[in-house]
Amino acid sequence: MKQIKLIFYLAQEPMNLITEKNIDFAVIRIYDNNIVHVHIYGNTPLTLDQAKEIYQTWLSNTNEGKVWIVHSSEDKFVVPNDNALKFLRDKERIKSVGANAYVARSFSQRLIARAFISLNKPPVPMSFHSSLDTAFDWLIKQQKN
Repeated sequence: MKQIKLIFYLAQEPMNLITEKNIDFAVIRIYDNNIVHVHIYGNTPLTLDQAKEIYQTWLSNTNEGKVWIVHSSEDKFVVPNDNALKFLRDKERIKSVGANAYVARSFSQRLIARAFISLNKPPVPMSFHSSLDTAFDWLIKQQKN
């Protein structure tokens, strides 16, 4: 398993880590304000089984209501495969998501992602960021809307 550098975010508002789960392909951090940070190892496309495991992990470890998710990866931005994408857009799953923030470190990846958003209206607010700090800040603002 690839080791990652742990990045801790100090929000302007208190965010306490409730649980952290390490699985073969990711680490999932769940905070007391229903923000979920999913950090994917490697750069292979996310599979349907992996997407379901992430969903079940945050579903069983968060308060009732919506979650706000920040997605990051070790190197390149990780995209889901077709089956995982269908699951991620499922109406039942979407009911529990307030917003999605993605960390894409390269400008070209963020540019492609923004073009994708403009062509395919996402079912919940979605934004792409160059750092975890800005992604967390954006999610906290979305929670207040």
